[in-house]
Amino acid sequence: MTDTPSQTQPGFEAMARPSDAQVRRIGRRYHVHLPGFVYVVTTVVLVLGAINGQNNLLFALFGLAVGGLVVSGLLSGANLVGIAVQRMPPVHGLVGEQVTVRYRVRNRNFLMGAFAVTIEEVPPTGSRGPHRLGPVRGFAAYIPARKEVIVEARGWCLSRGGAELARVRAVSTFPFGLTRKSVAFEQRQRIRIRPRIAPLPRSVLASIDGREPRGGRPRPWRGGDEFWALREYAPGDGVRSIAWKPTARLDRLIVRDRATGGSRRLWIEIHATNATQDDVEHTLCAAAGLVNLAYEAGFAVGVRTEDGAVLSPLRTGRAYLWEALDALAEWPAPRQALPVRSGNTAEGSSVLVVSARHPSVDGNQVLWGADPSLFPPGFSPRFEAPTEDQRS
Repeated sequence: MTDTPSQTQPGFEAMARPSDAQVRRIGRRYHVHLPGFVYVVTTVVLVLGAINGQNNLLFALFGLAVGGLVVSGLLSGANLVGIAVQRMPPVHGLVGEQVTVRYRVRNRNFLMGAFAVTIEEVPPTGSRGPHRLGPVRGFAAYIPARKEVIVEARGWCLSRGGAELARVRAVSTFPFGLTRKSVAFEQRQRIRIRPRIAPLPRSVLASIDGREPRGGRPRPWRGGDEFWALREYAPGDGVRSIAWKPTARLDRLIVRDRATGGSRRLWIEIHATNATQDDVEHTLCAAAGLVNLAYEAGFAVGVRTEDGAVLSPLRTGRAYLWEALDALAEWPAPRQALPVRSGNTAEGSSVLVVSARHPSVDGNQVLWGADPSLFPPGFSPRFEAPTEDQRS
């Protein structure tokens, strides 16, 4: 087995700046919830008892109950009247892990601070297909007047693909929990959820690598000394690879790519047509696990389709793992299928076909992505978020 990446690694960091997506305030509203309903029923019982029994104590309790309801309604409304919520650029997630969404929450009131405010995503109505993202909620205990705070909310990534974020709302039951008031904002954004990384055994690379792994983490291959090309700097590139003269001339960081030996180039070719959706999802999880294994072993890894369209070009370095996983996350409609280039189809590259169909491809090594023996017992491309009882 090999370690799988997490959100603490490059590629999952959010940019600390406001989102460019347009924010539109929709409006405020009160919600009926159980504590408030029980409180109103109790108040009605009190007034009926006071009228029938002409009991002064019941009249006093009824007055206190009505006063509490009025005060709760007024304060809960004032608590949110000046609140503005803006979602910051969302990060990308990985099935089976929690994704963090950050919000810039501003209180425009001049005197009154906002207390006990919950920030939550509103599930899109009328959406088709599976829910890819679980409930996303965060909490702000106090937002000072004329100040802003950053609120973090977390939600579980349930399945691969694009999760649409449309509406976010601020909710509060301050001060007594009797009335529930919310103010909603519309801000359309999208989170890309990468497929679950299957924990494949390292032996699947043995025939390509030319040697059987013998435990421990393989030492990354550093590449040859032959110059290959210049390109822009990407997170994860070493300082030694920076080409300083072109950097000074172009006024941006430029690095040198070194040639990679043919035996260390690996194309992962996805064959996922005419297969069931379940087999396709298992195949993409297997491909994600293979990509992770190959990068750990120091291969230059590329991802392409069975008709030759390049989704992620041959590149070395851990930083490009996320680009390959992005290509699998967007399957079968990648954001941009890159044209086949001579540098990406150099002779001597190994090709490993990951097929959703039973192996029937000639000329290349084939990994049947839906093979149950590849996955640990109980493995599923989808993730079931733990319930409140399970978390406690």
